[in-house]
Amino acid sequence: MTGHYEPQLIDNYKFDEVASSLQKCIRRGLEYDSCFFAYLIHKSNFGPYLWRRIALICSEDIGNGNEQATLVISSLRDSWLEHHKNNKEPMLDKFLFVVHAILYLCRCKKSRENDNLANLIDENYRNNKRLPIPEVALDPHCNEGRKTWGRFGDLTDGLEATRIRLWKKEWSKLDKLAYPDKWENEILGIWLKRAKEKI
Repeated sequence: MTGHYEPQLIDNYKFDEVASSLQKCIRRGLEYDSCFFAYLIHKSNFGPYLWRRIALICSEDIGNGNEQATLVISSLRDSWLEHHKNNKEPMLDKFLFVVHAILYLCRCKKSRENDNLANLIDENYRNNKRLPIPEVALDPHCNEGRKTWGRFGDLTDGLEATRIRLWKKEWSKLDKLAYPDKWENEILGIWLKRAKEKI
């Protein structure tokens, strides 16, 4: 047996063309068209593939344009799976979850930055562009960092106070802090006091 396997869709639609049409229509917010092409896949009993494709579209074309989209799509897929495990036929009831998901994606604000960044990293990696390990990563959580700074909690090497100060100043530094941490100073104070008592 030779040749390439081509899944068969109803009405002799070509699988690759329908899958491509689904994605292009979602990108353009064409609600009826998107749902129609999804229906062809659904009715041909390729439901699990359809959900994999929808999930991919969500990350590729919606991305952080709508940060809730992956949660909505995952929830709708779970509902579809719950119905599918009791009835493998391409029932219209199950298609409701697909329509819900596609209408949601069509109406989302969209961004392709996930796909562009994934491709950029892959392209750079294949062209031997590598990043070095940043200096800030070489803290007491890794072997190389422990050679310089020792281990957190070691009160015998005289470096614990230094480790705690570096932890606050560099190693635990956050970008875009959501809100002030009301516990940080208290716990750091306890650790510093313990370190000084052992000096």
